[in-house]
Amino acid sequence: MGRHRSTARTRRATAGLLLAALAALASCSRAGEGDARNLLLISIDTCRPDRLGCYGAAGDTTPNLDALARGGVLFEAAGTTTPITLPSHASILTGLWPAQHGAHDNHEHVAAGVETLAERLRAAGWRTAAFVSAFVLDARFGLDQGFERYDDELGGPGDEARWWLVNERGGADTTRAALDWLEQRPAGRFFLFLHYYDAHAPYAPAEPFASRFAGDPYAGEIAGVDAQIGRVLERLEALGLADETAVVVTSDHGESLGEHGERSHAYFAYESTIHVPLIVRAPGARAGARVGEPVSVVDLAPTLLALAGLEPTPGQVGRDLSPLLSGEGTLGERALYCESLYPTKFDCAGLRGLRRGRWKYLWTAEPELYDLGDDPAEARDVHADRPELASALHADLMRLLERSGAPARDGAAPADAEGLARVQALGYAGGLVDTSLELAPDALDPKAFLDDYNRFLDVYLMLGEERLDEAAATCADLLRRRPGLLEVREVLARVQARQGAHADAVETCQAFLAAARARRGDELPAGRHALDPAIGRVLVELGDAQRALGRRPAAVQSYQRAAQSLPDSPAPWSALGDLLAQDLSRWKEAVDAYTAALEREPDSAVVHNNLANCHVALGQLAEAERHYRAALALSPDDEAARVGLERTLQRRRP
Repeated sequence: MGRHRSTARTRRATAGLLLAALAALASCSRAGEGDARNLLLISIDTCRPDRLGCYGAAGDTTPNLDALARGGVLFEAAGTTTPITLPSHASILTGLWPAQHGAHDNHEHVAAGVETLAERLRAAGWRTAAFVSAFVLDARFGLDQGFERYDDELGGPGDEARWWLVNERGGADTTRAALDWLEQRPAGRFFLFLHYYDAHAPYAPAEPFASRFAGDPYAGEIAGVDAQIGRVLERLEALGLADETAVVVTSDHGESLGEHGERSHAYFAYESTIHVPLIVRAPGARAGARVGEPVSVVDLAPTLLALAGLEPTPGQVGRDLSPLLSGEGTLGERALYCESLYPTKFDCAGLRGLRRGRWKYLWTAEPELYDLGDDPAEARDVHADRPELASALHADLMRLLERSGAPARDGAAPADAEGLARVQALGYAGGLVDTSLELAPDALDPKAFLDDYNRFLDVYLMLGEERLDEAAATCADLLRRRPGLLEVREVLARVQARQGAHADAVETCQAFLAAARARRGDELPAGRHALDPAIGRVLVELGDAQRALGRRPAAVQSYQRAAQSLPDSPAPWSALGDLLAQDLSRWKEAVDAYTAALEREPDSAVVHNNLANCHVALGQLAEAERHYRAALALSPDDEAARVGLERTLQRRRP
């Protein structure tokens, strides 16, 4: 299992098993009513429809998906809710808009109380399993709810010592794990969710696709995923499951590839990233049909429930697509929502969009309106030409948002530097999005910040390539022109620390904290405000810089303040323990700090080992032995823990 599994999650899983068993008994009368015996949901991360042969791509790029489309229904106008992986998948698995499930960005958490598709199916007696391929879908963010098996293990053999650097796995590894589960699956109807991350930047397809698509590596990645999907479909055939398994293939979002000036995705909400493929092959669905009616990924959960013979979950905004699958009806014109709040991390206005029929309206600092029927590439903004239509669509958008409500945001950002670094390693900024519906009169339009945004993305590339001086200069230039950008200050502090410029890092951290505290205010105690995770991370960074400069009392204070802002994070306590033990030899206080870290992360081999060292220094050899053994149980190859245990055992011998 993964290394950030809390005892609370274990208790929740145990309770979930009992509730699922009881609910299965209560609902067994419905369990056999659906047309599909099993459900297979496949998400191809970052997949543009126009790279699939069945959507018009030239060449033999996706033969397996093309065959699937010939045997099922292809939706020509499917859209996602947001061009960001985690919140889009949350919409897929709940049938809710982002404001309803609570996740608007990659390091947020699905709100407590939101019921997922997997939970509904498991309660009805289905066996549920998921195999995901990137850290942004790690179980810590809540999408594991309802899955008996949620495989988010991204490392392979030999990766144990560097697991924090392994943020994705290739499609072949994901397929291998899923096929093993299929072969050994428990008895009963099953729901299997597969997530492939290969098509996400950077594009580096494996052979033979690297050579076949040398001029278009993005298409090569999609071709590679198609081959993996083919393996899964072949195994379903071999196991005699194909005819009774409904197969749904979609994506969380597309990829801009330079359209509208955006290199990848997440920033804008144009069709290059909102339009997604959707193919459904299911019992009773028409073979080879194409549907032009606009639909959304929120429609997938109620559709899969219907195929399973279950009623929609109360509160779902998605609609059952069965009438479109059978050709016996239509859903009619309706309002479909999308958003990108990502620009708010850079003090820009967010983007909220609404599609009704052929028209798409984008509300931001400078609103836009497009006729997707005549202009699918959104090259001509007709907002100024159709003010009455734009006003009507804006009113529709406001009504939709008001009806959606907003749950409390749970764990709005990763509580430690490790989580943030892993998100950023995948190419995403780590700050918090602003979910407010208030649009400040002076809010900067995202289009106006695009060039600087692209420059900021370059900083992550510079960090990865150790071009630290260039990264620091770029951050400094951005701050000269826009000094309020907290995200840039946080990254600059980290760059300066890696440069060894610890005095500069202290100054940058203090400037960040002053600006953040002013923006935060004092209405809530530490640990209760949306900015607190970022404040806590920077306080840890500040403590590290102060420690490097020999300012130990100040570092102790910084770590203690960080613990207040990050009440659930082990990072400040672990850093404090290191300082107290390694620099100050204050062993008893270090024991308290490491114990607090373990309360928040019980399966940290490093902290167990450090705590054992403290107990050795205090002469508490029995406790030292216990923690060395715990470290080795979690990390059998930990040489330091092995040596520590041997020496402790020697000292304990009579």
